[in-house]
Amino acid sequence: MFKYYLLRVMRSRVYLFWCLIFPLVIMTCMKIAFGNIYEFENSIDPIKTVLVMESDSMYAKGFESLIETFADKDAENYYFDMVASEGREDAMKLVNSGDAMILFIAEEDDIEVYLNESYTTTAGMVSKTMADTYRSNYKMISDAYAISPEKAAELANTLQESFEYTKADMGAFSGDPDPYTWYFFSTLVMGIFFTAMTG
Repeated sequence: MFKYYLLRVMRSRVYLFWCLIFPLVIMTCMKIAFGNIYEFENSIDPIKTVLVMESDSMYAKGFESLIETFADKDAENYYFDMVASEGREDAMKLVNSGDAMILFIAEEDDIEVYLNESYTTTAGMVSKTMADTYRSNYKMISDAYAISPEKAAELANTLQESFEYTKADMGAFSGDPDPYTWYFFSTLVMGIFFTAMTG
């Protein structure tokens, strides 16, 4: 019975098209269109960055320390490829010429951010997030220190603390998604779907 059904199915051009050829064509098109979309969206190349220190205040030194953390080539979060400069004027020339994408100027109580006119979305987002987060956290700690120095120290430690999370083993859903695996499953499901439709 099964042998007869298999022979009948294999002789059907309609079945062969919808269950084999069509899914393979769709899979090929998806690979061409979206094959590297995960790697593209989840990778951040280090951004050419200049940091100018115009103050020796605690505020400016704290920001310098933060930038250095994300400029460590051996660190997991390596976002900034630092470019040396000789001051504000020289740094502005580097940004305007395209030799640097981001310019941070650390002043006594504020952070100025400048971007190259052709800056990328990633550079704009990273620089804004970095400056805004630092301003917010510094103000939070300063306000807490005015009320209770002990609480301020605890808050500072909490903001600097690095948390580790345990990943659950979720089989096919754990780790980074593999496009080839998903293409395979999609093709398999599509074949089963059309087989069921054709009876």
